[in-house]
Amino acid sequence: MKSKEIAKDIIQNVDLEAVKVIKKWTKAEKERIRAAIMELALLSITKSAKSRMEGFKDRHRKENKG
Repeated sequence: MKSKEIAKDIIQNVDLEAVKVIKKWTKAEKERIRAAIMELALLSITKSAKSRMEGFKDRHRKENKG
């Protein structure tokens, strides 16, 4: 059971404060990413965005046909 020994060694030697800081940073990054996705989603529903997306799809279809 080498993996259990390694896990036990990691648990005994882990710096809990470091883990807390890493978790805090990770949560903050997730929140920033979520906010960016929401902003992009809102931008994509505007009339001009929809028009640009349709133009892109039309060009893509033409390229794949010919």
